[in-house]
Amino acid sequence: MPARRPCPELNGARPRILLIDDDRAMLGWLKSILEAAGYNVRLASTGVDGQAAIVTWCPDAIVIDLLLPDFDGIELVTSIVRTNPTIAILMAMSVNSNTSLSARCSSRGAPSSESTICQDHCATKRPSLRNSLSRRI
Repeated sequence: MPARRPCPELNGARPRILLIDDDRAMLGWLKSILEAAGYNVRLASTGVDGQAAIVTWCPDAIVIDLLLPDFDGIELVTSIVRTNPTIAILMAMSVNSNTSLSARCSSRGAPSSESTICQDHCATKRPSLRNSLSRRI
């Protein structure tokens, strides 16, 4: 993935968060929560669309589902970390905690499991997401 173009400073603008997930209901739910919290949100439903948005839109943070149908989410996160190390990344999995997947993430240079959301898509994710975003942005 090419490095993103130089991005303008926020200068009081709302932080930009890119959501990459193939579950449209989850994208809508997260978008409404994050926009209500004051974030500028863009959606991508595939890994390829997510890569394009990273280059053209310059997100400050990315919430990514690791289980994408068109892309290995771990490879995508590894690529993002390598080419855009300043982007905060929160990894989400739409399955119960998966320690083997978390281990794969760590072994490939993805952010540590401390910043990983490894829970079902349910109400318990809401506080975790908010707390993680507030620490990272």
